[in-house]
Amino acid sequence: MFGKMGDTEIRIPDGDWTMFLPKNEKQRQGFESMCCTNFSSTSAVEILMTRLIELKLMSAGNLKWLNDNGYIDDGGHVNFSDRYDAIMSGTDPSNGNTLKAPADCKHKYGLIPESILPWTDNEADYFNKLKVTTQMLALGQEFLKRFAINYEMVYDKDYAEALKISPLAGALFAWDGISDGVYYRVTNPINHAIAIIEPPAIWQVFDSYDPFIKKLADNYAFMGYAIRYIITENVSVPESVKKNMYILKRDPNNIDEIYAFNETMTTKRHIVNKETLELGALPKDQYWTWSEDVEVPNATPVQFGGAEELAEILLLPKDSNVIISTGTKFSLWDWIKSLFTKH
Repeated sequence: MFGKMGDTEIRIPDGDWTMFLPKNEKQRQGFESMCCTNFSSTSAVEILMTRLIELKLMSAGNLKWLNDNGYIDDGGHVNFSDRYDAIMSGTDPSNGNTLKAPADCKHKYGLIPESILPWTDNEADYFNKLKVTTQMLALGQEFLKRFAINYEMVYDKDYAEALKISPLAGALFAWDGISDGVYYRVTNPINHAIAIIEPPAIWQVFDSYDPFIKKLADNYAFMGYAIRYIITENVSVPESVKKNMYILKRDPNNIDEIYAFNETMTTKRHIVNKETLELGALPKDQYWTWSEDVEVPNATPVQFGGAEELAEILLLPKDSNVIISTGTKFSLWDWIKSLFTKH
């Protein structure tokens, strides 16, 4: 509920976020994606991030990291991949999504740059889960280590007040009439998501159809709640936070077998079983990024054949110990961790 998360700082006293708008992007190009909940919610987060940058409220280290990793496009806009958000939140190309699913997705999987998973005009390709790589998932987790994403529900009676704190990812009926450049109130069923960026006298929303900024009558009918995103910057993330991560790929000759490759793809280690696969991703991507929701890609024959094969990886829970013949207690966990020393 509004204010429950404790973030109640007044950032824009008049609630007008138009000075921080992101790049205009269409949810329909070649086909109708039904991704309005993703476009509107990523826009809301982009607006918050742009404000941090333009008012010089973001740390120099995190701003450099965003630039180095392609989060800021050639036009100077913070630009997240709506497609990544759509795939990971389970948006249905026939039925769309809820407001809550993309919020949960951002909180769990983070955000990646538009440039590494951009729009494609083919619907099947656009929603193909195999296009989300383990490297993309790792980058999303790295983003969350620098910018935690939380959210709360805001009821429509509180929209105007909440807009003083942040833009809102909301929903309404689109559209059934316009007079003097202002869309007037209708009571048709809700069918579209937008980012609400300015309160009355005339509501303004940021849309994923042209015209991208739309003016709505002060009595326009919104859905009864919207989502308010809360971005918390962590300024103490070390520069080399991901230096020891492994990249997961399948054996192209036996796709049931998964290998952990080093960053330069010069060495590989066979992962013994699924338990090891799961443990290596805990806590918070300890050795690699892995999720049941995302398919591990195949290595190319050149990648697989060109990587030297090192010792297999078998991980057990941290309390697993074995007794050797001398009676000395030997920590199998400590020994296994030593296998991760890079060669």
